[in-house]
Amino acid sequence: MKFTGSLIFLITCCTHLWAQDYLGVMDNNKVTIHTEDHHKIIFQTKEIHKKTSPDNTYFWYASRKIHETQGDYSGKLLHGDYLRYYPDNDLATKGQFKKGLKTGTWTEWNATGILKKQSQWKKGKETGAYSLYDDKGNTSEMGQLKAGRRNGKVVMRLPQDSTFSTTYYQEGNEISKEAYIDQNIFRRSAHYLGQQWQKLFSKKNK
Repeated sequence: MKFTGSLIFLITCCTHLWAQDYLGVMDNNKVTIHTEDHHKIIFQTKEIHKKTSPDNTYFWYASRKIHETQGDYSGKLLHGDYLRYYPDNDLATKGQFKKGLKTGTWTEWNATGILKKQSQWKKGKETGAYSLYDDKGNTSEMGQLKAGRRNGKVVMRLPQDSTFSTTYYQEGNEISKEAYIDQNIFRRSAHYLGQQWQKLFSKKNK
């Protein structure tokens, strides 16, 4: 009887330990940490052996901290949803990682819950549509980015009278509207057709 009881106890303990280990594996990819400024970050990681590039900045997790390094990593790469909260649990940042690189839509809020910024990321580069917002949540700037730099038509709201102005960029450098149009055959064609239509309309009104 003593032997049977000991065996049952041993099996129960082993089962309990196995269950704990199994749950640990199940939850292993989801991590919650608290930063020195009392922010809470919930994110996912994945053991990946990935070929790296010096052109990219990789986000990885080790020693209870998120690290970011150019060109390489030395831990578990962030992979999946990323959520950062203010000390009062209001959402600060929401986005996604894929194999250590930012991807998809990233959104930021200020401490009062007002939208600050929304932008698109692709393979670790801030590329695509973006919008910036003022302290009241109104759009202050919108346009396109290429590797984090303004690219194409950018619309900005002037603070003095709340009107909007349009500026044109090529990879961060301001260019003229004519240069912007000439960059693309479709824009050139549309511009030409618009000019011809205006000429035709002007002749009819004479």
